[in-house]
Amino acid sequence: MEKESKVSGNVFDIKVIKRLMEYAKPYKSRFYILTLLTVLSAVLSIAKPLVIKYTIDNHIAKGDLPNLTNMVLLLFLLLIVHGIINYFNTYLAGWLGQTVIKDIRMQLYKHLMTFRLNFFDHTPIGRLVTRNVSDIESLSNIFSEGLAGIVSDLLLIIAILFVMFYENWLLTLYCLGALPLLLLSTYVFKESVK
Repeated sequence: MEKESKVSGNVFDIKVIKRLMEYAKPYKSRFYILTLLTVLSAVLSIAKPLVIKYTIDNHIAKGDLPNLTNMVLLLFLLLIVHGIINYFNTYLAGWLGQTVIKDIRMQLYKHLMTFRLNFFDHTPIGRLVTRNVSDIESLSNIFSEGLAGIVSDLLLIIAILFVMFYENWLLTLYCLGALPLLLLSTYVFKESVK
């Protein structure tokens, strides 16, 4: 039991993630499409505030109402495109996660069928069911939410920092002053939860 709890504490180890990525290899074309959609979603998340800033600075502040209509239409188009990309992103991430989990469950089931009956006499059924249902289901979050979310969030942070430094580097440095405290509190919280 002590060994099992130690292993379960390291679920998000790099080695485990590399092993899980082996299961995604048969679906690598869809994985690449998912990554592309994630990048596009991050770019559009940055583009919308920039369009709003440009519209306010160059059209609303100057009273340029004829061109304001075009900017509103552009912003509306960006919102529609971003919504469509997010829809396919969520759909593809869910499909990939559930398909990989199906493959893992099938492999585990076939592996369990190779054991002798004596193994099932000494192993609690609840533990086997938990391994095959609950534990594997938690792995699906790596594909359906975790991996795509991490890539998207990292790209979004990089793009936001780039725009912030471009607009006002001094104000950006002031804003980032709280970052070490945030990282420290995140680490403390992570260790407590672990």
